[in-house]
Amino acid sequence: MIKAAIILALAALAALAQEKLQSVWDGVYTEQQASRGRVHYDAKCAECHGDELEGDVVEAPALCGSEFLWKFNGVTLDHIFERVHRDMPLTRSGTLSKQVSADIVAYMLSASSLPAGRTELPPDEHRLKRIRIDAEKPK
Repeated sequence: MIKAAIILALAALAALAQEKLQSVWDGVYTEQQASRGRVHYDAKCAECHGDELEGDVVEAPALCGSEFLWKFNGVTLDHIFERVHRDMPLTRSGTLSKQVSADIVAYMLSASSLPAGRTELPPDEHRLKRIRIDAEKPK
């Protein structure tokens, strides 16, 4: 019985390891979610990161565009999501819900001219580990 459970667990882990990562170019958020994210961004983030997510040269990094994408090239979205959810806004860190954090990340992707899709970006770190940031569209 225990042997069978171990074999099933190993098979599940092997299947997970073989599962292909999604790319941010695969349409991992919806336009509606990005619109909600913009509202939250304007209220909670724009003061530090700018109206156009441009950041500043001293303290607040840019949150979109090629600078943002190259900085996080190869990283999975759970890192960005966790940073937003855990540490932002700076003066009230940890006050954003997981859904609001996911919506803000969706807006960041939209502002980076990445395509929208049919499924919302999930507010779940484990699922976001399966979505990789690619600075350039994979071939």
